[in-house]
Amino acid sequence: MTLMMGVSGVAQGGSFEFAPGATPRIVESGAVATLHEPEAVRILAGVYHVEPDVPKEHDLRVEFSIHPHRCGVRNTNTILWEAEQTDAENLHAPLRWPNLFSELIGDKVFGLLVADAYGYLVPRSSVISRKIPPFSFGRPTGEDEVWLRTAPMQPEPGLYPTVRGWTDPFKIMESSEGSGQLASLLIQDEVRAKYSGAMISATNGGALIEGVFGFGDDFMLGKSGPVELPAEIQNRLLTMHSAIQTALGGVRIEWAFDGSEIWILQLQQIQAMSAGRTIVSGNVDHEVEFDVTRGLSELRLLLSEMEGRAWGVRLIGNVGMTSHFADVLRRSQIPSRIS
Repeated sequence: MTLMMGVSGVAQGGSFEFAPGATPRIVESGAVATLHEPEAVRILAGVYHVEPDVPKEHDLRVEFSIHPHRCGVRNTNTILWEAEQTDAENLHAPLRWPNLFSELIGDKVFGLLVADAYGYLVPRSSVISRKIPPFSFGRPTGEDEVWLRTAPMQPEPGLYPTVRGWTDPFKIMESSEGSGQLASLLIQDEVRAKYSGAMISATNGGALIEGVFGFGDDFMLGKSGPVELPAEIQNRLLTMHSAIQTALGGVRIEWAFDGSEIWILQLQQIQAMSAGRTIVSGNVDHEVEFDVTRGLSELRLLLSEMEGRAWGVRLIGNVGMTSHFADVLRRSQIPSRIS
């Protein structure tokens, strides 16, 4: 029998810190989700189907737990361990993930919950998780078609499948190599995309924005290169990036434009390390050329063989700076560029 996991943490000064499967002392570990009160309440209420019943006074330090089932002397989903008066009324530590809660529900799910909590358009998504009962969030797109998206505990660019159209979700889980790393599966409304793509925070403080006509799955897998986007879409994406970067720091965002609205399909925190055609800067003793037509699995194999060597990678092919090829190199922090 799999234990259904709740969370425990501390609410204080307008902020919530929490993590799964532990007592409130887990906040001392530093591996917790830290969110402003409105976003934390919206996320926890969405995942556990009940709003945290925690005192609202910001000068209180409240230790709490939220359970999937009613429990405790009050027979509610919220247990209060301790509440004490403090002098700190405004505590706003930055949000960082991966953390223990994002690993519980899947990094992709957590990022989309954050985007939704901050008020951005996220397609309606139903989440089938290993350790939490199913839950849904986001907004209907008006489309009948769905996408099934796998959500590993931590980002693994292009490693696990994304499928358009209804497919047996159990077969997807079974066919995924190393599926023990999959925390959940999303069933997500389709966005009828006129353009779609990705953008990342750049080292100059701005954003690298790329996109293609229609759906962006081939672009992300390096099978097609970016096209020139209309200025209006670029300007709207820059505005979105600036606001999200101010709130969260360096980010990577996958997006889709339906002709009217921009929808967020994925949101991750990243360290800004790219500019121009340089994915990761650095000095190397030797540069290996890699043709992107060989595929992502071959790139991962190459990087494992390069481990411990002062080598770099030069990607050859019509591939984007925001594609999964570039993502893999950024996660490995291997000096690299696109030729």
